[in-house]
Amino acid sequence: MGLLIRNNVQVGELALQQATFLLPEAARAIEIGEQLDAQRTVSRGVAWKNSPHRDHDRRARTRCLPLPGGLLAAMKVPESGMPEETYWESLFDIPLILDRLKIDRTVGHVAELGCGYGTFTLPVARRIHGTLFTFDIEPAMIAHTLARAAEEDISNVNAALRDVLATGFGLEPECCDAVLLFNILHFPQPDDLIRKAAAVLRPGGRVLAIHWRSDIETPRGPPLHLRPKPSDAPRWADAAGLTVAEVLDLPPWHFGVVLAT
Repeated sequence: MGLLIRNNVQVGELALQQATFLLPEAARAIEIGEQLDAQRTVSRGVAWKNSPHRDHDRRARTRCLPLPGGLLAAMKVPESGMPEETYWESLFDIPLILDRLKIDRTVGHVAELGCGYGTFTLPVARRIHGTLFTFDIEPAMIAHTLARAAEEDISNVNAALRDVLATGFGLEPECCDAVLLFNILHFPQPDDLIRKAAAVLRPGGRVLAIHWRSDIETPRGPPLHLRPKPSDAPRWADAAGLTVAEVLDLPPWHFGVVLAT
């Protein structure tokens, strides 16, 4: 799948060949919770042996590096900044969301766009029997998610820097049971992203999308006029050759859409 596995840790092939150092600008940027532009300073790759998470890194022997495709001038969804971690994670009923999306041991490989703090990455990885492939354009988010996974002894998380909006998921076609698009579909014309997600789904696979509701005020989320609505689901499905399997209420603040192959 374009990745090498070393001691249950996944790293990019290109990064293994090129970079084993962390530029000073990026090192300063890898502070959990910061809003980074570190990808602009990383010309050959990223390692985080000198990061604040070195103890976790030593334990897990984890290095997080770019995949082919790069992140220079990465595409970022508007209004996608992250608040403080504890506050952010208090806004979701994670067990309820994952239960209603039917994420359990019957699910194999999963791809996720945007790991953030690992808020959903880690709970999903615990539930499934396959690998959770997660992609983000923020080095700090990747580093933090891998550190949490190591601390919690979760070995089936494969996290990589990748601009999925520009280059796709970089996985083999039809390899995943599910693709997670959580709080991400608030940009114009998300149809291409839905098609990229559908391309990695096996027969019977599902695109699982959640977003902040647009019919109520919520404590976080983009402006109401930017948010998608459940009524957008048929258009997304048509664009990718999928069907709308379910539209879900995910209290307190979200709705969910399940698109099936």
